Amino acid sequence: MPPHTIDLRGCLEQECALVRHFIDVLHDEAQALEHPDDNTALQASTHAKNQCAESLAQVSNQRDALLAQQGLPIGKQGLDASSRNDPALAPLCHELQALAAEARRLNLENGAAIEIYLTHTQRAIQTLRNLAGTSNLYNAKGRAIA
Repeated sequence: MPPHTIDLRGCLEQECALVRHFIDVLHDEAQALEHPDDNTALQASTHAKNQCAESLAQVSNQRDALLAQQGLPIGKQGLDASSRNDPALAPLCHELQALAAEARRLNLENGAAIEIYLTHTQRAIQTLRNLAGTSNLYNAKGRAIA
């Protein structure tokens, strides 16, 4: 196996492991969202999610650099080309793409739940403002308009 293939294989294996971990974190986030009063769990999952995203960005940049060194495009196109050039990498490339799709789906689902909570909270705040008779209009200096 050429050295660049070994480097890319290791990078893809690392990236798949990170995406699997990210999926676990997204499942934890979904569970935390089921209990919106438990701020500790949501904060912990948000922290873990941010750390995973940072690690994924680093390894993704490394993968793209390895693809570019081989004269391949970056991202999905480069993975597809790499799979065609070296069929031994195809299973890892396909696994990474499937894991990424799963992570994307879970993240969208969690985002939808967060959007529902946000909308509910904004409506509750508006109702409280209306009950209190306060205005939610502000001038350029940030002061409430009477």
